[in-house]
Amino acid sequence: MTSNTTAKGTPQNAPERDAQAGFADADAANSDWLKAAPEAPAPDSPAADGHLVMTLTARGDIRSVSDEPGGGLPEVRAGQALAECWPESLTTFVTEHCQRTLRGRRVRHARSSIDEIDRDYEFTFVPQGRDAVMVIVRDVTARERQVAELEQLAFGDRATGLPNRAWLVRELDSALARRRLQSGRVAVIVLEIGNLELIEQITGRRHRDTILLELGARMRAGLRGANQNEESDDERYSAVARVGTHHFAILLPYIETGEDAAGVTARVTELLEAPLEIADKAASVSVAAGIALYPQDGKSGAELYECAVMALHDAKNSETRRQRFHSGTVRLRALERQDLEVELRSALENDEFTLNYLPIVATGDRRIATAEALLRWPQPLFGNKPIREVVAVAEFTGLILPIGDWVFARACEQLAEWRGRGHEDLGIAVNVSAQEFAQADLVARTEQALETAGIDAGNVAVEITERLLYRDSLSDYAVCHGLRDLGVGVTVDDYGTGVCSFDHLSRSPVNAVKIHPDIVARAARGGAGGAACAAVTAMAHALDIVVVAVGRGTQQEVLDAFARVFSGSRIMLQAIANAQHG
Repeated sequence: MTSNTTAKGTPQNAPERDAQAGFADADAANSDWLKAAPEAPAPDSPAADGHLVMTLTARGDIRSVSDEPGGGLPEVRAGQALAECWPESLTTFVTEHCQRTLRGRRVRHARSSIDEIDRDYEFTFVPQGRDAVMVIVRDVTARERQVAELEQLAFGDRATGLPNRAWLVRELDSALARRRLQSGRVAVIVLEIGNLELIEQITGRRHRDTILLELGARMRAGLRGANQNEESDDERYSAVARVGTHHFAILLPYIETGEDAAGVTARVTELLEAPLEIADKAASVSVAAGIALYPQDGKSGAELYECAVMALHDAKNSETRRQRFHSGTVRLRALERQDLEVELRSALENDEFTLNYLPIVATGDRRIATAEALLRWPQPLFGNKPIREVVAVAEFTGLILPIGDWVFARACEQLAEWRGRGHEDLGIAVNVSAQEFAQADLVARTEQALETAGIDAGNVAVEITERLLYRDSLSDYAVCHGLRDLGVGVTVDDYGTGVCSFDHLSRSPVNAVKIHPDIVARAARGGAGGAACAAVTAMAHALDIVVVAVGRGTQQEVLDAFARVFSGSRIMLQAIANAQHG
């Protein structure tokens, strides 16, 4: 059941809504009500416009009923508790809105859907005195279905079952509006399908729609949450549409780098170019793709789309590359990336990587409590390239997994060596990439590395981003709990600039947060920055979470500048140079 929201939805099933309550998991009483509910009338029948007017108290007691329910609504009687008449989830939805209405002393509107009886309802809550609310319930199923039909006509492509260009432009404008208020990039990918005419000649023109339908299905299969309303996780939402006779377009509303868009393009291209089985004949299409990124390639939806089309033309005219970015600065050049991939494989095999260690200091006695391991590659051929670019290539090629294993194993070996020299209280911290974090065997590999090095898991911590913690929250923090069960600490890096709220931290097994250096710098100047850090620190102390304030400068400069601002038994400081992590 959803409230105060309207789903984006696909044209063939718009507007979609997810049921917040999930009647499939309701108790026996709720199931009995669903079985006893009258069969939903057709949208054009009089009962489809059924409505109910009743007055409820803040506790959910029915004070009066003005109209009989219709449109599949359960019967209610004055003098009863709403919970005695309606399912628990529906009762909770209504009573919560009643309480909000009384607190705000204003009229509220909300919507909900009950998938089990295929009905849509609109609620109006009107405050009546201090402790009562008039609730008006309208069955809007017929209207919603009419809207869905109109959207299908306006925004749908019948041949593929996908949305059309007009729908994509609407979604693109919406995505850009969100990104202007947040960080991150938006990608538009325009693809051209080649060989369609040849395939039609081989299989017959009557199979044209079958071919397009199959290509549309492959597009959806190759994308996460394609054309679905996934507001809880922007990374899992994408949009795909047919924008021309031989053209498709993909919208990625949230990516971090151009390499993310390149990876999606490569995956979808591989799916589309797989052989088609049509009329007992096998045939394959060819795919060319152009990619444009917000904000560097365009600020508006129309501008971004045109940039992607121009990049597509470049890709079609290229003899060696069928995928092109509009901007040459958003990624490594293709040839350089290929050369770098070869060198990365060689560096891994020949043990050419090194680790630098950045100390984390306790504010009390100024001892080094933890050392953060940072990957370095002193490679003269590429001029000691910034490690962020190296990692981007490693992630794109999949090399980040063996490189990550090497970093963790080497850091554990170094810790064992330090502890053998008498540094018994020293710990180690290792950064984990998104690809590593997504591996099902991450916890098992971590346990194996600890056993091989012969060190205590309690002296090791992994550092993850806020976005990774947020993604883990969607599965009840399964990965974080697995690491914590081993005894490994979990630290959220650059806290205060991402998507995680205090609530995420309070429900997670995280035991340390590192405050972003920009926030720490503002805190030293006082004012709002200091208040923000004070709030994070107070919250962390209440949750028994260690706070690491990251400042720019030498270790002594950071200690002198921030020791007074950040002091306490569970607060530490880390100094980074301006380009330390680059």
